[in-house]
Order: sequence, then C-alpha cells, then structure tokens
Amino acid sequence: MVEVLSQSEIDMLIRAIQSGEATEETLQEQPKQRIRPYDFRNPDKFSKEQINTFQVIYDNYARSVSTFLSVNLRSNFHVALLSIEQVSYGEFIRSLLDPSISILFNMDPMEGTAILEISPEVMFALLERLMGGRGQKTTYLFRSLTEIERTLIENLCQEILDLSSTAWSNIINFNPKIEHIETNPQFVQVVDPTETVLLVSLEIKIDHVSGSLQFIFPYIVLEPILDKFSTKYWFAKTSKVPDSDYRNNIRMQINSVRIPVCVILGDATVTVRELMELQSGDVVMLNRRKNQQLDVWIGGSKKYLAYPGLHEHQLAVKITSLPEETENDNDLDG
Repeated sequence: MVEVLSQSEIDMLIRAIQSGEATEETLQEQPKQRIRPYDFRNPDKFSKEQINTFQVIYDNYARSVSTFLSVNLRSNFHVALLSIEQVSYGEFIRSLLDPSISILFNMDPMEGTAILEISPEVMFALLERLMGGRGQKTTYLFRSLTEIERTLIENLCQEILDLSSTAWSNIINFNPKIEHIETNPQFVQVVDPTETVLLVSLEIKIDHVSGSLQFIFPYIVLEPILDKFSTKYWFAKTSKVPDSDYRNNIRMQINSVRIPVCVILGDATVTVRELMELQSGDVVMLNRRKNQQLDVWIGGSKKYLAYPGLHEHQLAVKITSLPEETENDNDLDG
C-alpha cells in the first residue's frame, strides 16, 4: 500500500532539503517497506484471527499426539506445530512426493473430504515400531504399502484423527472416519486445483527420524463453521460454566466410586504353635479394652477414631474424633 503524504508533510520535506538538513541521498537511504506479493486471482479466504484460532487448536493437538505416540509405541516422540497457511489445492498436490501417504477422511457432520498426509520417513518408522522394531531409518522408503501395512496404518491414523476431534471440541464435535489411503498424489483429487485449502504442517520426530504430518482442509468444508473460529468464541466456550447435566454426571461418577473402609478391633501376638492349635470357641486376647476407641482406615490411611456398637441389630462404629497424627493434615479424604 502506497503511503500518501499530506500537504504539510510535503512542505516540511521541502524546507528540510532547502536548509540542508536532508539530502536526496539520505532520503534514498530510508528503509523501504517490505512488499508482500498478493494474488488477486486467489484472494485469502481465512482471516488472521481464524488462523490464530487454528494455531491454538493444533498447538494443543501436537502435545496430545506426542503423548499418545510415546505411550502407545514406547519410544521418544516429539510433535510440534510448524506453520498454518492457505494455499491452492493444486500447489499442495505438486509439493507431494510420488509415492506419498495420503489419508482421505470425512468430518461428519460436515460435508466434504479432508486429507492427512504423512511423510514416508515417518510412516515407515511408525510401521517398524508397530511391528516391534526400533523405528530407525530404513532403506525401504518410497514404496507402496502392503495390505498388512495399510491395515496397521489405518488403525493408527484413525486414533490420531480421533485426537483431532478432541482438539476441536470447543468449536464443533465431529467424527472423523477414514475413507481411503492413497499413495499416488495424482489420484488424490478432493477439490478443484484452484480451490483454497488450509494447510496445517506439524513436525514429528522419532528418535533420529524426522518428517512432517500435514492436514489439508478445503475451504468449502470449513466455510459453514468459520464464524466460530474467532478468539472471542473460543474463550467463551473455554470459560463456559458447567451446566446442571455436567454437574450431575460428575456427582454420579464420584458417588459410584468404591473406597475400602476397615475398622481395626485390635492386635494380638501369637506363636505359630498357638495359631495351629486354635479351636472353635477359643478366646484371643487383643490389645484393646472394650471402652477404648478403634482405628478407622479409609483407602489404606488411618482417618478416624470410633467406638464400636450396634445400629439396627448390625455391627457399627460411631466416629468420635481424628487420630492425633492426622489432626493437622489438610489433605483428608473424608
């Protein structure tokens, strides 16, 4: 954009040249504005605010995928967001290697097809880990997948896509489902080559192997929900107060938790011979008197003191106080 000077600024500039305070050479040395090329035939369809919201989503998603892969494949994985940009679909297809690994999936209830593209280096390292190998660099890269490998990759990628559904939960709930795995880029045609797509690039490292994990979302797929990709909407959903159904669900889950409660009547020390000779009707002397308080243990910790008794003809205890060692404990369970 060309900056237009006002008349007063022009007069000040002329006076500065006439007085010698500024010369033609010093004016030419002024830093020039950086010019960014813009293609009016393919205008940007995603705003900066929408791009920023995608960045928040996939920053969280990268951490989730890193944890998931590290736990399930028992190796050191690192996933990080590299960039989010909007390009034409034809430009993306031309950047793919042949063969490449493209997973086409739908995003029900949204219409259309999106793509998850994984670089061959990462894909074959994942396959080697899935089959019990060490996941190091292999010489069998850049080849088509076998049927067994397709099944393994499809199952793994479905779980990776399910994690993206969780990352989008503040925007929309969708159920990703893999439609097809394609290794030839020429057959990956989901939209017109001139159509704008959102390209989300993540870097994935597996020990000494590194590569890319890319999501491609056509504009026509995201268009119906783009108004939700705003910072205001995102934080409004994040800070939403849980409704009554949510509270009731949490309360039901807490109430259904079973915690072992044990009352210790007392201790006794006997020899092995005495234990072997015990008969029905024998009396074992404990170290507690009948009027002494008993220890009540909850979840493996001593929490209360109580007196024994009966309640509606059933054995029971009456809680009286806290044991001395937990009186100052601020982290009581009950």
